[in-house]
Amino acid sequence: MPLEASASSRSTSGPGDGRKVRLSMARPLSITLPGRVLGESWTYLLALVVLAGLTFVGTRAPLLGAVTVFLAALLVLLVCFDLARVGTGAITLAMFLAPLNDLRLGASYVTGSDIMFVIGIAILAPTLLRNKVSIPPLFLLGLGILFTMGVVASVASAIPVVSINQVARLLVGAFMLPIFFMIWRPQIKITVRLAAAYVFGCVFSVGWGLLSGPVAGDARYVGFTYHPNYLGLECLLAAALTPYLVAKISPGYRWIFWFAAIINAYGVYISGSRAALLVLGMLVVIYPFVEGSIRAVGAVMLGVAGVLAFSGRLLQEDGNSALGRLFGNGSASGSDIERQNVLAEAWKLFLEHPFLGNGFDGGLGSHNIYLQVATAVGIFGLLGYLLVLWTALRPLFWQGINHRLAYPVLAYGTIGPLTNTLWDRLIWSVIALTFAANLDRPPPSNDVTPTPAGRPRRSLTTTRTSA
Repeated sequence: MPLEASASSRSTSGPGDGRKVRLSMARPLSITLPGRVLGESWTYLLALVVLAGLTFVGTRAPLLGAVTVFLAALLVLLVCFDLARVGTGAITLAMFLAPLNDLRLGASYVTGSDIMFVIGIAILAPTLLRNKVSIPPLFLLGLGILFTMGVVASVASAIPVVSINQVARLLVGAFMLPIFFMIWRPQIKITVRLAAAYVFGCVFSVGWGLLSGPVAGDARYVGFTYHPNYLGLECLLAAALTPYLVAKISPGYRWIFWFAAIINAYGVYISGSRAALLVLGMLVVIYPFVEGSIRAVGAVMLGVAGVLAFSGRLLQEDGNSALGRLFGNGSASGSDIERQNVLAEAWKLFLEHPFLGNGFDGGLGSHNIYLQVATAVGIFGLLGYLLVLWTALRPLFWQGINHRLAYPVLAYGTIGPLTNTLWDRLIWSVIALTFAANLDRPPPSNDVTPTPAGRPRRSLTTTRTSA
């Protein structure tokens, strides 16, 4: 799919003259004195000098060589294309890498997706500075409450430095991307490509897991993550993006995303995540009622009948699959005991300071994101967190196609009591998409999608649906 970003260029026309002037950021930057002497070639000469320097540095060590190749390629892209295209490409690559959260720099928390997000945001900074900032007040209120209670709880905690560090990780890891997307506000066609990149990243993760085999001693698959539950969660979110993508992609290419949805559903199955399987089933059941689709009801009934028909064989073949563990096979009993123990400890810790919280230096191990937040920042901090989630979820009840971007938010909110993943980018990169496309509630006049006349054009582009 081509990466098109019109954020870097605008067409303006005078009244009635029909003439268009294209303003683009692709013009080479010039420095006053050298620019007068060399003209626009100054930028390219500077690029050659920088490339020569990178080549010299890259020959000193293998790691530096790899970094040099990456920086050189990035420099070439910046010289050859406008900033918006390169920045959008970096964000698209970051979305593809978001499900691959085991792609890390050594033992650090920094992932490949983090690096690409930072690069993309830095390149798009000139565009962001020109955009009008429009952030929902409810989101700001929730974020403000959460931050305030986080600071208060951290100061009163046993280890304030550790707790403050965790608060910073929560704010940056979870809420930086929604804020960035709300300021950037990419075109809908770019939003579609970002969602598709995430889906394909999950497909790659499932394929990697099948090639690598299950985890020794557990027989569950982890994909390109570092825990089976992460594979189940990311595949759940990718499957939840399918209704939006198939509505926006030209009909001739929708089979690609239906096939990707099947692969991601299989990823949930082989991950052994019972919670992801249950929530996926819930989404399948409620989807026809939310969308009001009779055909979807029939498809769901047919799918349920097929699962029931093969359920016996599926349970016999793999006891550590999500379905097998749901019925108590494999490692289900051991996981249940561990969950009960950590939940009991977190609940006891919450009762010690239910209003102010205990800080983020403890209590984050419970498999319940809501109890994690309540234990760390108290009831009021939990209220702020819920306000942020509600801001992302409420478009589900709006009209128009873009409301389907809230299905992953519904999936994450539902699996929340059964997972401990609070701020990973594989979650919030998807949730950020609904903020980008649903900042404003669409007016009633835009709620009806006209039926396109004639045969649809067979190209991998977005369909002309209302926002």
